[in-house]
Amino acid sequence: MQSVPAAFPGGDEAREVQHAIDMLVELIPDAHDRAYPVRVQRACRESFAMNARLLIDFVTGDSPRDILASHFVDGAWNRPERVGDVGDVWKWASANVAHTSKERTQDLTYDVAEARMLEIARVVVVLLDGWVTAVERSAHPDAAALRSSIVKAQSLLA
Repeated sequence: MQSVPAAFPGGDEAREVQHAIDMLVELIPDAHDRAYPVRVQRACRESFAMNARLLIDFVTGDSPRDILASHFVDGAWNRPERVGDVGDVWKWASANVAHTSKERTQDLTYDVAEARMLEIARVVVVLLDGWVTAVERSAHPDAAALRSSIVKAQSLLA
Protein backbone atom coordinates (compact mmCIF):
# COMPACT_ATOMS: atom_id res chain seq x y z
CA MET A 1 0.00 0.00 0.00
CA GLN A 2 1.22 3.50 -0.85
CA SER A 3 1.77 6.09 1.82
CA VAL A 4 -0.50 9.07 1.45
CA PRO A 5 1.13 12.50 1.24
CA ALA A 6 0.46 14.95 4.07
CA ALA A 7 -1.81 16.95 1.76
CA PHE A 8 -3.93 15.57 -1.03
CA PRO A 9 -2.94 16.55 -4.54
CA GLY A 10 -5.74 18.46 -6.08
CA GLY A 11 -6.66 21.16 -8.50
CA ASP A 12 -4.15 20.85 -11.34
CA GLU A 13 -3.44 17.17 -10.71
CA ALA A 14 -7.12 16.27 -10.68
CA ARG A 15 -7.69 18.30 -13.85
CA GLU A 16 -4.86 16.40 -15.57
CA VAL A 17 -6.62 13.13 -14.75
CA GLN A 18 -9.93 14.53 -15.98
CA HIS A 19 -8.30 15.68 -19.22
CA ALA A 20 -6.85 12.21 -19.83
CA ILE A 21 -10.28 10.64 -19.23
CA ASP A 22 -11.84 13.10 -21.69
CA MET A 23 -9.21 12.34 -24.33
CA LEU A 24 -9.64 8.61 -23.86
CA VAL A 25 -13.34 8.67 -24.65
CA GLU A 26 -13.82 11.77 -26.79
CA LEU A 27 -11.22 10.87 -29.42
CA ILE A 28 -12.81 7.55 -30.37
CA PRO A 29 -15.27 8.98 -32.93
CA ASP A 30 -12.63 11.37 -34.33
CA ALA A 31 -10.20 8.48 -34.88
CA HIS A 32 -12.67 7.06 -37.40
CA ASP A 33 -14.15 10.21 -38.87
CA ARG A 34 -13.33 10.17 -42.59
CA ALA A 35 -13.91 13.94 -42.68
CA TYR A 36 -10.50 14.25 -41.04
CA PRO A 37 -7.27 13.58 -42.93
CA VAL A 38 -5.68 10.18 -42.23
CA ARG A 39 -2.89 11.87 -40.24
CA VAL A 40 -5.46 13.41 -37.87
CA GLN A 41 -7.25 10.08 -37.46
CA ARG A 42 -3.87 8.47 -36.72
CA ALA A 43 -3.03 11.22 -34.20
CA CYS A 44 -6.34 10.54 -32.45
CA ARG A 45 -5.51 6.81 -32.23
CA GLU A 46 -2.04 7.58 -30.86
CA SER A 47 -3.46 9.97 -28.27
CA PHE A 48 -6.06 7.36 -27.33
CA ALA A 49 -3.34 4.74 -26.75
CA MET A 50 -1.18 7.21 -24.82
CA ASN A 51 -4.04 8.22 -22.53
CA ALA A 52 -5.10 4.60 -21.95
CA ARG A 53 -1.56 3.77 -20.83
CA LEU A 54 -1.23 6.98 -18.81
CA LEU A 55 -4.43 6.28 -16.87
CA ILE A 56 -3.52 2.65 -16.20
CA ASP A 57 -0.06 3.74 -15.02
CA PHE A 58 -1.71 6.39 -12.83
CA VAL A 59 -3.91 3.81 -11.06
CA THR A 60 -1.51 0.85 -10.97
CA GLY A 61 1.84 2.63 -10.84
CA ASP A 62 4.16 3.05 -7.90
CA SER A 63 6.87 5.41 -9.14
CA PRO A 64 7.79 7.92 -6.42
CA ARG A 65 8.29 10.67 -9.00
CA ASP A 66 4.76 10.41 -10.42
CA ILE A 67 1.37 11.65 -9.27
CA LEU A 68 -0.47 8.44 -8.44
CA ALA A 69 -4.07 7.46 -7.76
CA SER A 70 -3.04 6.40 -4.26
CA HIS A 71 -2.14 10.00 -3.44
CA PHE A 72 -5.82 10.96 -3.74
CA VAL A 73 -7.08 8.49 -1.15
CA ASP A 74 -6.84 8.56 2.60
CA GLY A 75 -6.24 5.31 4.42
CA ALA A 76 -6.41 1.80 3.11
CA TRP A 77 -6.64 1.41 -0.64
CA ASN A 78 -5.30 -1.57 -2.48
CA ARG A 79 -3.58 -0.49 -5.66
CA PRO A 80 -4.81 -2.71 -8.51
CA GLU A 81 -2.32 -4.77 -10.47
CA ARG A 82 -1.82 -4.80 -14.24
CA VAL A 83 -3.41 -8.21 -14.73
CA GLY A 84 -6.24 -9.60 -16.83
CA ASP A 85 -7.99 -7.10 -19.08
CA VAL A 86 -6.09 -4.16 -17.53
CA GLY A 87 -2.76 -5.84 -18.27
CA ASP A 88 -3.84 -6.66 -21.81
CA VAL A 89 -4.93 -3.07 -22.45
CA TRP A 90 -1.67 -1.72 -20.98
CA LYS A 91 0.36 -4.01 -23.27
CA TRP A 92 -1.73 -3.00 -26.30
CA ALA A 93 -1.39 0.69 -25.49
CA SER A 94 2.35 0.40 -24.91
CA ALA A 95 2.79 -1.31 -28.27
CA ASN A 96 0.85 1.46 -30.02
CA VAL A 97 2.47 4.53 -28.55
CA ALA A 98 5.16 6.13 -30.73
CA HIS A 99 8.65 4.65 -30.37
CA THR A 100 12.01 5.73 -31.71
CA SER A 101 14.18 2.86 -30.56
CA LYS A 102 15.73 0.15 -32.76
CA GLU A 103 14.02 -2.52 -30.66
CA ARG A 104 10.54 -1.06 -30.82
CA THR A 105 8.98 0.77 -33.70
CA GLN A 106 5.43 1.83 -34.22
CA ASP A 107 3.38 0.58 -37.13
CA LEU A 108 2.26 3.90 -38.58
CA THR A 109 -0.36 2.22 -40.72
CA TYR A 110 -2.15 0.46 -37.88
CA ASP A 111 -5.84 0.94 -37.48
CA VAL A 112 -8.01 -0.15 -34.62
CA ALA A 113 -11.71 -0.64 -34.99
CA GLU A 114 -14.01 1.72 -33.16
CA ALA A 115 -15.58 -1.23 -31.33
CA ARG A 116 -12.14 -2.28 -30.02
CA MET A 117 -11.39 1.29 -28.86
CA LEU A 118 -14.71 1.31 -27.00
CA GLU A 119 -13.81 -2.00 -25.30
CA ILE A 120 -10.42 -0.66 -24.28
CA ALA A 121 -11.89 2.59 -22.93
CA ARG A 122 -14.49 0.65 -20.92
CA VAL A 123 -11.76 -1.42 -19.22
CA VAL A 124 -9.91 1.75 -18.25
CA VAL A 125 -13.05 3.53 -17.05
CA VAL A 126 -14.05 0.55 -14.85
CA LEU A 127 -10.57 0.69 -13.29
CA LEU A 128 -10.94 4.44 -12.70
CA ASP A 129 -14.47 4.06 -11.34
CA GLY A 130 -13.17 1.89 -8.50
CA TRP A 131 -10.50 4.47 -7.74
CA VAL A 132 -12.99 7.37 -7.75
CA THR A 133 -15.15 5.46 -5.26
CA ALA A 134 -12.12 5.32 -2.92
CA VAL A 135 -11.50 9.04 -3.54
CA GLU A 136 -15.10 9.78 -2.55
CA ARG A 137 -14.75 7.75 0.66
CA SER A 138 -11.65 9.81 1.44
CA ALA A 139 -13.63 13.05 1.08
CA HIS A 140 -11.06 14.40 -1.36
CA PRO A 141 -11.96 17.98 -2.38
CA ASP A 142 -11.98 17.02 -6.09
CA ALA A 143 -14.07 13.86 -5.64
CA ALA A 144 -17.23 15.34 -7.16
CA ALA A 145 -15.39 16.64 -10.24
CA LEU A 146 -13.65 13.29 -10.74
CA ARG A 147 -16.98 11.44 -10.38
CA SER A 148 -18.49 13.79 -12.95
CA SER A 149 -15.72 12.84 -15.41
CA ILE A 150 -16.40 9.14 -14.85
CA VAL A 151 -20.16 9.56 -15.31
CA LYS A 152 -19.56 11.54 -18.52
CA ALA A 153 -17.17 8.86 -19.80
CA GLN A 154 -19.62 6.08 -18.96
CA SER A 155 -22.41 7.87 -20.83
CA LEU A 156 -20.22 8.34 -23.91
CA LEU A 157 -19.24 4.66 -23.84
CA ALA A 158 -22.78 3.36 -23.36
